[in-house]
Amino acid sequence: MNKLLTDDTGQEILEELQRQSGYLSNLQGNLASLTTADKTSLIAAINEVKGSADAASTKVGTLANLNTGSKADAVTAINELLTNLGAISSLDTATKASLVAAINEIFGFTKVLKESSGAGLHNNLYRGKNLGTALTSVQSAAIRAGTFDDMFVGDYWVINSVTWRIAAFDYYLHAGDTELTTHHVVVVPDTSLYTARMNSSNTTSGGYVGSEMYTTNLATAKTQFTNAFGSGHILTHREYLQNAVTSGRPSGGAWCNSTIELMTEQMVYGGKVFG
Repeated sequence: MNKLLTDDTGQEILEELQRQSGYLSNLQGNLASLTTADKTSLIAAINEVKGSADAASTKVGTLANLNTGSKADAVTAINELLTNLGAISSLDTATKASLVAAINEIFGFTKVLKESSGAGLHNNLYRGKNLGTALTSVQSAAIRAGTFDDMFVGDYWVINSVTWRIAAFDYYLHAGDTELTTHHVVVVPDTSLYTARMNSSNTTSGGYVGSEMYTTNLATAKTQFTNAFGSGHILTHREYLQNAVTSGRPSGGAWCNSTIELMTEQMVYGGKVFG
């Protein structure tokens, strides 16, 4: 404001004050045009802005706590992060427009994998995810439907301190002298459930079906599987099992009802090793 340097009368002083008031009014502008919530006065508006700035400062936090090498200010720290991210053009994704677009592309791919139905894809992808401590009704329904939603080879349940791992989907489907048409998963424990002998003596007489293992010692395993998954989830299917041996070689077999069996060479090694 200009100084009142005048020897004028009181009327002249009043007129000068009015002129100065108009000058201040022009500087202030229209209070109604303030974007602050409080429009009662400039003081109130400024206090509101300061309060918002203080709140923002609190959200930003203390710069000294940044894990970046640069802690001078938030902008410098962000620039450091952007520099370390590297060039977007080096992404292996088809979409390189932005990190968000690239992430969406990857998410879309994983979503397709997760939602793909049928044994084919699920048999060809190893995941190794913990599926919980019990077979759920949702998982059971997906198995019965043959969609196998959110289940892949290597996934497992931990039940009664045993890790039960999925080894295959629909392994026996459409097999057997009586065709199996029920969708299923093959589950194998990660470790031995117990130890048991094949026979009481060094003999192969009667083959697998005639062994003590088949006739007696598998009973404990069948009980443990049933306790873990429930009798309603143990599938009876048909398998061709050896029941005769001649000169140390299998010489006969028959179709048998099967639920829980020892793994074959093909299951363990992927092909014949000893036979």
